[in-house]
Amino acid sequence: MVIEYRLPLFGQIEVTLHEESKILYELLGKRGEIERLKQIEHLGVLHEFLIARFIHGGHTL
Repeated sequence: MVIEYRLPLFGQIEVTLHEESKILYELLGKRGEIERLKQIEHLGVLHEFLIARFIHGGHTL
């Protein structure tokens, strides 16, 4: 299983999950945890800067 996502400072990245990680990721997905975690502001002030400037503002590096 490969997960793809975009990080403002790094661009598009791919992460390959091995069997154990794949099982856990799928379980978390079924329980709604993946989406919930995407909504958490993990970086505090940096989150506000990155989201406002690069994601919502449409800027890219």
